[in-house]
Amino acid sequence: MFGLRKELFILFFLSASILLLSAQAHAVPPPVGSSPFHPAGAQPVAGYGAQPSSPQANYDEQLGMTFVQGFTKLSYNVTAVAQSDAQGFGPGYLLNGLTSAGYWYQAGVAFNWPYQGGGYNAGFNFLYEAFNSSGSSIYPSGGGGGLSPFSGAVNDGDLVLLQLSFSNGRVIFQALDWSTGAEANQSFPASGSGFVGLSFSSGAHGFFTGLMTEWYHGDPYYGSEAEVNYSNSTSRLRSATLWVDEFNANSSTSLFGSSRTYTFSTPDQLRLFSLEGATEYANAFTFITGSLGRMQITLSYSVSGGGAGFGAPLLSYIENGTLQAASLTGTPTTYLADAGSTWQVSVSLPGSTGTERWETPQLTNGTLTAPVNESIPYFHQYLCTFAYTLAGGGLTPSSPSWTEISFASPLSLSGNGSAWVDAGTSLRYSQVLGGSTVSERWATQDSNLTVTGALSVHAVYYHQVALNLVYIGGGPTSPPTLNETRFGSQFSQPVLNSSAYFLDAGTSWSLSTLLPGSGAQERWFAPENTTGSAALPQSVTVVYEHQYALTVGANPGGGGSVSPPSTWATAGSSVPLSEHPEPGWEFEGWTGSGSGSYSGPLANASISIGGQVSENATFNPGLEIVAGLNGEVVYSTATANGTVPSGTSVTIYLPRGSNVTVHAAVTSLFYAFGGWSPSASGTTLSLTVGNPETISADFKPNPAPVLVLVLFLVGAVAGVSLFIQRRRSRRGVNPSTL
Repeated sequence: MFGLRKELFILFFLSASILLLSAQAHAVPPPVGSSPFHPAGAQPVAGYGAQPSSPQANYDEQLGMTFVQGFTKLSYNVTAVAQSDAQGFGPGYLLNGLTSAGYWYQAGVAFNWPYQGGGYNAGFNFLYEAFNSSGSSIYPSGGGGGLSPFSGAVNDGDLVLLQLSFSNGRVIFQALDWSTGAEANQSFPASGSGFVGLSFSSGAHGFFTGLMTEWYHGDPYYGSEAEVNYSNSTSRLRSATLWVDEFNANSSTSLFGSSRTYTFSTPDQLRLFSLEGATEYANAFTFITGSLGRMQITLSYSVSGGGAGFGAPLLSYIENGTLQAASLTGTPTTYLADAGSTWQVSVSLPGSTGTERWETPQLTNGTLTAPVNESIPYFHQYLCTFAYTLAGGGLTPSSPSWTEISFASPLSLSGNGSAWVDAGTSLRYSQVLGGSTVSERWATQDSNLTVTGALSVHAVYYHQVALNLVYIGGGPTSPPTLNETRFGSQFSQPVLNSSAYFLDAGTSWSLSTLLPGSGAQERWFAPENTTGSAALPQSVTVVYEHQYALTVGANPGGGGSVSPPSTWATAGSSVPLSEHPEPGWEFEGWTGSGSGSYSGPLANASISIGGQVSENATFNPGLEIVAGLNGEVVYSTATANGTVPSGTSVTIYLPRGSNVTVHAAVTSLFYAFGGWSPSASGTTLSLTVGNPETISADFKPNPAPVLVLVLFLVGAVAGVSLFIQRRRSRRGVNPSTL
């Protein structure tokens, strides 16, 4: 009975201890923003380990990096380093994600991870845990950190992929050993769909998104750690907060803690942060915890001048006493090499030949007494050879000089020779040889060549004579163009007044008769001295007349003729205008535009040419209105009204398109309207005048009034006769006496 009580007491004590440890593990102090340390982390596994001599893991040291930016998925590679303290406890290498819902997820690889009651789980295991927004551990449900074996071996120094992601409403915890293929994964219902960054080391309950090396110890720990590398070469961080802390996991009492935020403006530059014996480094792609027993060589290379067929330079260095080799890239990359060892980078890039090369003038080797941070420039170069001869006679005592660019610096040479020249730069040599004068010289054409390949330059110097040109007139920025023969070829160039132009002796030349800038409305025209021969040095003067286009026309074209015809007129001159209407048309007036133009009714006007001028003579068509006998025609226009008397005609001149209304009316009762010619119906017509035309109104006798008059007269005669007879009867008049 006593033994049973004792066993029950021990079981109760162990249970109470476990519950107490679990409660202590969940007791989370305020975040770093209000506390000098960073308390949240993966918890020891529930229960006791297999090493009874090992104490409880009382002190938690954390070396972490908090991301400022957020992500929808987290992926980092970490080196699985087998390291442990005097009690046998090892660290956890953790990827941490804080969601927008305040939940916190961790996935990592742990070595000799401790149990809550003491002891540890030996070797490498997959470490995972989930916390809710209140700071409580909710997965796994056993009251401690989750620890599960990999599907295969994980060896010291292996590169392990850690990943946190979301899929189908769940958060996925994953790890994969790239060397052995061993893997482990867990999943849990997700709260949130993305991982948020922080501008400080942690948020509520010490949660954060980032990386952390966490190591529990039985006693306070102030020592260093072995080097552990976290990296993601495709995910660049703009900035992050580095922090180190240690606290008592039972009482949540801080031993030390501090943080610092870095901006990675130079992405590959490692930034150092250390506190109480703990050291960590970070750049935009890498997080390193533990001391580096090596020095950094940060190198990149660039190629000026481009080209194809070259390889990357090779770096040789010593790491851990072993010769290492790496190909440099255009992105600064940090290599860790043994302090005091030598390093070397190839001076010429692979692919260089005897006529084309990629070479650096920079020192590419040294001994590591301090970190190295260099960008090595390589220059694409071609081998160039220069030679010259004379053409056309004459000798000169001096040789031409030539200048080339090598390693971005100018280099001057004289006479025939060879040199390496930067690709894409210029190879320049003397254009005019010594002994030449202002009227006669020996010159070459291509004195400036772009080096796009290996060159063998043969410069030919030609015998040339001077042509001195002066031109008068022209626009302010429009000189004439000289067409000439130089260096055996045709050339064209704008002329500068009082300048000499060297032409090949015996060739011909010409100037443009129209100055550049001349157009359809204004021009500068030279009638003479625009061609010649370059047999000897000579001087030529050319006069350009300033002219404007004068356009003279008739509206409409068939309405009449005008003079002068359209032509070019000299600026400032006076030009007379005249017009001659065709039959049936009448001159209305001139309509002009441009400086000096005339608008008005004068038939013979004069204009002064002050710019491009356009003059149009307007001719109006005539409408002849004819009124036949015994009738008249009344007409009406927009500007005038009138009547054409019987037996007469009137011609009115109107602008084309004018509307005219005509009305025919008889002037005698015995006549009626007989119709229009050309044929039209109705006594009133509306006409649109477009061309000269005639319209006539005809009138014919009206029979109705005549018949009425005859009947009236017959009736009147009959009435008079009857009246006489009746009077005679009343008077008794003897009819024989009548």
